Amino acid sequence: AVPQRRWAAARKALLGVRLGSQTATRCWLLRPAASASLWQHMRHARLTRRLAVFVLAYAGTAVASAGAWWLIGAAALEGRFDPGTLLAWSFLLLSLVPLGLFAMWSQGVVMVGVSGILKMQLLAGALKLDPDETRHQGVGQHLARVMESGSLESLALTGGFYALTGVFDLILAATVLMTTSRTMHLGVLVATV
Repeated sequence: AVPQRRWAAARKALLGVRLGSQTATRCWLLRPAASASLWQHMRHARLTRRLAVFVLAYAGTAVASAGAWWLIGAAALEGRFDPGTLLAWSFLLLSLVPLGLFAMWSQGVVMVGVSGILKMQLLAGALKLDPDETRHQGVGQHLARVMESGSLESLALTGGFYALTGVFDLILAATVLMTTSRTMHLGVLVATV
């Protein structure tokens, strides 16, 4: 006597009551195992795409910034400030804001995703520890390890992004120095690196 529009809800409720106490005996893990590499976990979580989006957005920000400085510097050295040049300069400066926000958002998504992957691997490793070996260590020692792992994770993630952006900035600086025929300055940059 159940109305036809409620059949789906009734079927779901009946299955829940009848099968709720049954245990599932066979199941498949639909994600990589905790022992898989970080890159496999990132590919599964689609973080590699976000990382590519971050690189492209950061590259767009750096190129737009360099282009704005080049445009205003060339106009100042040539002594010509026409409305078209100022409009192009202001457009490049205004494009820095959305590109920078998009890069920061992508960086945050990647950092949260990689942080979750690292915590999952840390938990899997902690569950494999032998209880008898860890029993003689106090709670404070385990808490210190967790805190140190959090600090190391934060340092590795932020340091990784700084290294990635630093490499791109160095490539951009070398390109600018090569196009302006500043070979001595390029040599000093290479020697410093």
